[in-house]
Amino acid sequence: MDIWFVERSSKTSKWSQPKNIGAPINTGGDEFYPSIASNGNLFFTTIKKELESQDDIFMSKWINNVYSKPEILGEGINTKGAEYNAFIAPDKSYIIFGGWRRPNGLGSGDMYISGNNNGEWSMAKNLGKQINSKGMEFCPFVNNGTLYLQAEEAVLK
Repeated sequence: MDIWFVERSSKTSKWSQPKNIGAPINTGGDEFYPSIASNGNLFFTTIKKELESQDDIFMSKWINNVYSKPEILGEGINTKGAEYNAFIAPDKSYIIFGGWRRPNGLGSGDMYISGNNNGEWSMAKNLGKQINSKGMEFCPFVNNGTLYLQAEEAVLK
């Protein structure tokens, strides 16, 4: 899996054909679920065999109109297990992501939140029973202060 993008023409309002984002984001492994902060930094999930972990969340800085070499987010977010589908707040003040089968999980995959304090990510907290179920939650998105996500099973709130 790779990350792709399209561009919209300011003259015609038409969309371009999909373009592969290329290196250094895409590799021979799998990269997916991009989320972009207002400064252009790209957060995404990837699987790197050399890390001896499962899916991890990385960030690549947007510098001079190109992406830098991706950096893994800290231990407050990533574990030896799978972390996936990150939503980054536009101002990078927080990140919401999925964590699969964590010790404090309620289901197979739960939503977690971590705050950013001067570039350091806090220890992620489970968003609790109001958000998470016995099933798997994934694909978080926040719009106008409302959290949206997909769930494996219906959850009554």
